[in-house]
Amino acid sequence: MNSPAFPFPRSQATTTDAVLIEALHACARRSVPALRRIYDLTAPRLLGELTQMLGDRQAAEAALADCYVHIWQQAATFNPERCRPGTWLLSIARHHAIDSLRQQQPATPWEEVDAALRLTDTALSEEFPLQEGRILRLAYLSGRSPMEIARALDWPLRRVQEAIRRSLLAMLEVPAT
Repeated sequence: MNSPAFPFPRSQATTTDAVLIEALHACARRSVPALRRIYDLTAPRLLGELTQMLGDRQAAEAALADCYVHIWQQAATFNPERCRPGTWLLSIARHHAIDSLRQQQPATPWEEVDAALRLTDTALSEEFPLQEGRILRLAYLSGRSPMEIARALDWPLRRVQEAIRRSLLAMLEVPAT
């Protein structure tokens, strides 16, 4: 039984949903006008969502173009019984935004790391072994996680974690066990 707040069955598609479902099925059959129809109906909303997620209009426009390439390639996988077309399209946009944000992060910002190392040379005594002091600086001044440091130095994660631990203990003058 439907509640008064939702007076029609959930499976009943709205007019826009019906148009999008038809267009997605036609797009799966490689209809360019269908892809254009999908774009016309959804681009402003998807661009708004992408702009909000990415915080940059140009990046959002690039991600939007990638979204429609993905829609073109994957339209045959859309199943209206599993979700509404708008939900499916928004999930594609969300995934592209996440991928775009991941690509924006530099793999190794060595300029930032070197600047942080220079700044801390006076803060940390020369008593630390060179590599352990460098790892401690990387961890606490450049804001890198032990995993990021391990990848950048091509070291095992455990080795980086132990170097950080030993350096911190040395700073506290607590004997390492």
